[in-house]
Amino acid sequence: MAFPAPVKAAYWPSRATTSFPPSAIDTSLFTHIYYAFLVPSDATYTFEISTATAEVLSNFTNTLHQQNPPVKTLFAIGGADAGSSVFSRMASDANSRGVFIKSAIEVARKYGFDGMDLDWEFPDTQEGMDNLGKLFMEWRAAIKYEAESTRRAPLLLTAAVYFSVDILFNGVKYPAGSMDQNLDWVCAMCYDYHGPWDHPSKTGAPAALYDDSTTAVSVGPGNGVLTLAEVKAFNKDNGAKVVHDMETVSTYSYFQSTWIGYDDAITTTLKIGFAQA
Repeated sequence: MAFPAPVKAAYWPSRATTSFPPSAIDTSLFTHIYYAFLVPSDATYTFEISTATAEVLSNFTNTLHQQNPPVKTLFAIGGADAGSSVFSRMASDANSRGVFIKSAIEVARKYGFDGMDLDWEFPDTQEGMDNLGKLFMEWRAAIKYEAESTRRAPLLLTAAVYFSVDILFNGVKYPAGSMDQNLDWVCAMCYDYHGPWDHPSKTGAPAALYDDSTTAVSVGPGNGVLTLAEVKAFNKDNGAKVVHDMETVSTYSYFQSTWIGYDDAITTTLKIGFAQA
């Protein structure tokens, strides 16, 4: 049996328009690039695209479709900063689901995207999860109808999801059946396995160990979030010690009281090999 071609996808943050424009992406490394993020109106559940955002969207798709090699483009909807409530309300009613779906498809076609991705973080009730299953089913049906009526290739539909079918911190389950039937693939968010929600009085992984009775702790450089380029620059500028921990298949560096956990080329290669095994 022939296996489908692997999907090699990445999310491009729209805030990087100046520092890392789409033209800077090495498309030989990817098959699909996501624009992150668009968020629907919390009143109408439609996408209200400003003139400035429209220019960025068009540049994103045009640039990446013309690269050598070209890649497929999708826009991601939501993200952690969008919260859950707008999606919870939208998905709870068939009419608002329809409005949302119609608007998403219109945006995809207008700006030349090959598909759409939902990053709802996270449904917090089982009813919300059931509504998510309905949303995916109706979304797929609308994609099929639109493709047949316009004689165009159907748009892709994907979702960014928690790393487990069971969301450990709220006990609800993803609608796995609907996802299997209606999504082209999912992007599992394989991080935040542990954190302060596990042991509020203790340091959360992957934070450095410390004695909380004597040491003041901050989130560190970059307000706790650094790109790999920024991590490498920090390591070089400070002569930081870099350690590869093969037990956890991760990399960390430290200098004085600053500790940074991350993935580099070595650990990423190992993790890809594990995923493909």
